[in-house]
Amino acid sequence: MTEELPVNTWRPNGRRGVAALGAMALLAATASCGESKPMFAGRDRITIAYKGDQPGTSFRDNTTAFTGFDVKVGNHILKQLNIASGAPVDIAAGDRVGFLKRNGVDLVIATFSVTPDRMKEVDFAGIYAKTFQGLLVKKGVSVYPGMEVCTLAGTNSEKALKDTEDRNVKEVEVKPKSTLQECVDLLEEGGVKGISTDQMILYGLMHHLGGEKYEVLPNVEIGVAQYYGIGMRKGYREDCERLKGIVQEYVKSTDWQKDFAAELSDIAELGPNFWPKNFRPTEGESENRSCRDGESS
Repeated sequence: MTEELPVNTWRPNGRRGVAALGAMALLAATASCGESKPMFAGRDRITIAYKGDQPGTSFRDNTTAFTGFDVKVGNHILKQLNIASGAPVDIAAGDRVGFLKRNGVDLVIATFSVTPDRMKEVDFAGIYAKTFQGLLVKKGVSVYPGMEVCTLAGTNSEKALKDTEDRNVKEVEVKPKSTLQECVDLLEEGGVKGISTDQMILYGLMHHLGGEKYEVLPNVEIGVAQYYGIGMRKGYREDCERLKGIVQEYVKSTDWQKDFAAELSDIAELGPNFWPKNFRPTEGESENRSCRDGESS
């Protein structure tokens, strides 16, 4: 838009007008130079990593689009940060810390459980969901000693299965695999009798495979609660705190509840005694695990 000169501008020989135009041009140039792109963690364009094999949380089929609750969380974050993003990256469970430390990605939103060891290596900016570990089986199958159970190698789920004192699953035989799809293949072929990982993941998988054939056992709850955080590189605590605030406000909102129910409908349908109270983290749980080198006491 063309700027209008003040009404009382005096223009003998055009000199006052030229001076005014020159001053305004200088101001416009200065303002233009002062404008900068939104930045996060030292970049004006960030890349997010999701898992590609977890229906309900983060999944990529034959198209290149990711879907799931984690993806909805990522989209909300990008909107609130008002920052450009590159194409999302498909990441395996065992690569999440390494990708962040090597600057391969800027954020990991991939059912990334916060642990004291991980907090020493990367930062977690806000907790957006919590869940316990469970067990998925074909309908009619009960847990028994020596039962072969697949889980993801190098994850909390593998450790919890091996360390558990829960009498329901204490004597199962753990078969770790690199990807969830490998576990699914084993289950469908009869190589294992169950898959054990976080309940959020299992309910999404059950929906994908067919609820008429599979079930998440209601009496199996393994270990302690897992808290999903947004992983990012260390060294950007101010940005971490900013992102933590965005996540905490989102979790308290109806948007969080709608997004969760849309992507994990089988959990939402279990009713108010189970959801959302068992999956929505409190602000205190988020504060205790966010932007720190270890959990606060």
